[in-house]
Amino acid sequence: IEYLVHAYRNVYPENADTRGGSQSCEVDINCTPEGTNWQDEKKGVVRMSVVSNQGSGWCTASMVNNTSLDCTPYILTAMHCTENSNASNFNQYTFYYNYESANCGSGNAPINQTVVGCTRRADSGDNGGNSGSDFALLEANSTVPAGYNTYYNGWNAQNSASGSGVSIHHPAGDRKKISTYTSALFTTGWGVNNTHWGVNWAGTANGHGVTEGGSSGSPIFDSQGRIVGTLTGGG
Repeated sequence: IEYLVHAYRNVYPENADTRGGSQSCEVDINCTPEGTNWQDEKKGVVRMSVVSNQGSGWCTASMVNNTSLDCTPYILTAMHCTENSNASNFNQYTFYYNYESANCGSGNAPINQTVVGCTRRADSGDNGGNSGSDFALLEANSTVPAGYNTYYNGWNAQNSASGSGVSIHHPAGDRKKISTYTSALFTTGWGVNNTHWGVNWAGTANGHGVTEGGSSGSPIFDSQGRIVGTLTGGG
């Protein structure tokens, strides 16, 4: 036995009244109107169980398309989620698809739609955003089952600030949430200047979605549903 990870309790919600650990302000992905126009993009966002020789934890990631349009199972997340993992650890990553409630504010989320194992294909090599954009590109070691109905999100790499959009994520490893921004992203940095987009989250009809630990690596989308960044962190 190489190491042991001990999860104390509430790793998975046990019933409709048990919350998964995120803050009460968070907005479920199937709330109306927040999630109404994001029912395709949400299918690409996955909860990611990260494994390293130091332990285990939650991050968020997204399936991403490629220019060949061949459904290669590429997964985009943040480098800081992966920087302590070796090849053996990557083989133990677990990706949870459709981990969401069908309701708004309550309900169970299925945990039986998973893919185990991935390979690191590329990353930003920046110590988790200290000197760059904090991205990691992974490839699942197996094909995503067709029954998961996953969606391969597109992206926009142009250097122009998106005026509005959302992030879809798994704060604290909880069921899928959505956070909304209605004011333009702005240029900022994490370790150095001009490496990141900054965002101010807006209050909406069903809460005030933000990001938390576990949201790291989640995609931020522009108003046309294209990924323009992955989450490093924030207040």
